[in-house]
Amino acid sequence: MRFKNTVSMLNRTEQNRTEQNRTEQNRTEQNRTEQNRTEQNRTEQNRTEQNRTISLNFSKINQSKKLLKLCPFLSDTLTVITYRERRNPILL
Repeated sequence: MRFKNTVSMLNRTEQNRTEQNRTEQNRTEQNRTEQNRTEQNRTEQNRTEQNRTISLNFSKINQSKKLLKLCPFLSDTLTVITYRERRNPILL
């Protein structure tokens, strides 16, 4: 009878260990998934911000072109402004 109890206890211990390992693996996988999601969100936010900046820059270029068509004598002034903004961009 003692032997059966010992075997039963060992089996229970092994089952508990297996269950703990499974729980730990699930926790690790959930953490990895959450980290990936966070990284994807960060990447998407960066892409959105870059697109916004590019869009603003194109808008400024188009405005400058329109202004040049209307007032060609402003060419030198706009070149200086564009150069300054490229070195020191002003983000809205």
